[in-house]
Amino acid sequence: MVRRLELLAEAPWRRGEVDRAAAELQAIVDVYLDEVLRPRQQIAKFSRLFEFLERTSPDDLLHFTDATLLGFWREAAERPEDYADFKLFRTAFLFFCDVHSAMLEGESMLARDASLRLGPNREAGEIDVGDAAAAEPGECWRSPLEHFAQAPLGDSKILNETERRQLQLLLAAGPVALTHVRSLLRAEVMGGVQEKLAKGRLPRDTDGAARLARLVTLAVLDEPGETDEPARNYIVQAQRYANLAEHVRRVLKIAGLVRWRARAEDDNPIMIAELETGLRAAERLLLRVSRAGFKEALTTPKAAAPFLAALDPLLAVDRLLTGLGNALTRLGADGGLDAALAADRPPFAEAFQLLYGKPT
Repeated sequence: MVRRLELLAEAPWRRGEVDRAAAELQAIVDVYLDEVLRPRQQIAKFSRLFEFLERTSPDDLLHFTDATLLGFWREAAERPEDYADFKLFRTAFLFFCDVHSAMLEGESMLARDASLRLGPNREAGEIDVGDAAAAEPGECWRSPLEHFAQAPLGDSKILNETERRQLQLLLAAGPVALTHVRSLLRAEVMGGVQEKLAKGRLPRDTDGAARLARLVTLAVLDEPGETDEPARNYIVQAQRYANLAEHVRRVLKIAGLVRWRARAEDDNPIMIAELETGLRAAERLLLRVSRAGFKEALTTPKAAAPFLAALDPLLAVDRLLTGLGNALTRLGADGGLDAALAADRPPFAEAFQLLYGKPT
């Protein structure tokens, strides 16, 4: 886009050239909006966040940090009439990740255009700016869980309902969440408490008032019974991700062997011998899994189909969980997760009381 404006500035000023340049620039913007800021209704929300980033930046750069997101959401809690779309921290987190991904994609597109020779002289190897914009619009992240909403994975037990729910937020945010691990933990734990507050189904009696007080002050995180949804602290949440990673890797081994077996040639004795060794290893893995369709996957084509379909999406999940595990290990060094939770409780409790009322 910058190069097209430069070319326009260098050329003689003609109405036709200006109209053509405007159309080309609109094509670039359309690609960006359609492929990166999908859908276009998000633009108003984008403008709200962008205004905050510009206003709070100490320099001329936009800072996509965990502290920035927390500041943005706390301002939304103080001014809910102006930030109605961002009342829930989980909503703010996912949108923040979307915008950050969009900005990174925009930087990538600019870097790509800068590496091309843009201009009208195709004999000299120059590329029309409109063709360059449409050539590779870039791929936006899509949650691998989308594959589990349709056949043959929809009814499979490869990922059960609990596992899909526990992966939902991470996979919705995508790879950019690995640069916002602290915010991810906040969204999982603090955001889980807020979802209970937002449902507003507490009884209007003494017990309901006490329950509300425990939620808005986050005292609920200290209660032993509150260990399922959400996790009661960041260490429990990190272990939950570790357990998910272990399960996904176990399923990947089985799925890989299922695919290998489907491709094995009967007249290749070396492959058959290696396959038998792999199958014995898979059988040992299967002894640790008591789910419908798992043991049959190595012997029944119908049971094998979900594993074959799950291989590619689970590889994407595994890469994300591996990166997250490494980031959580770094964050958790020397008691970092406990310290992070202790530091996060006061600002979230304050915001919850602004949004849902102070305990009485």
